Amino acid sequence: MPGRSGPDEDLEAPAVGHVPVGELSTLSPEFRSQWAAHNVRIHHDGTKRLRHPRSAAWS
Repeated sequence: MPGRSGPDEDLEAPAVGHVPVGELSTLSPEFRSQWAAHNVRIHHDGTKRLRHPRSAAWS
């Protein structure tokens, strides 16, 4: 999971699935609208899923 690491992970390596906000905004209209609405708060439980028409679902 991005932002978390285990004992054997390289802490200097970029997180798997890390995509800058600008790129996500360009790629996903759903992300762009939720980001603009500030609907991206931290969830302490559950998973927020976004779907992109040309790629797999993001969690």
